[in-house]
Amino acid sequence: MDVVQIEKDLEDLIPGYVANVKTYVKDMTAQVAAGEFEPIARTAHNIKGSGGGYGFMKITEIGAQLETAAKANNVESIKSLLAQLESYVANVKIEYV
Repeated sequence: MDVVQIEKDLEDLIPGYVANVKTYVKDMTAQVAAGEFEPIARTAHNIKGSGGGYGFMKITEIGAQLETAAKANNVESIKSLLAQLESYVANVKIEYV
């Protein structure tokens, strides 16, 4: 299990951010099934930028890989990365420091 240390002053924002990422995973899962790669690339770009800002470097890493996979229309990579992202946000342990 991943443990992430996040600044105490972000504590009020983190539950909403994590919930948003879970929603993004659901949305992107539907989009890949429909062959809609551009919205996946946009969302992945956004989470690539936001993850690290909240202290979730793994979200940034997966977002970067997702963006690349979406631009290449690589369905299998997108599905694999979405599964990784979904598992990560479901299981990450957050410590506020």
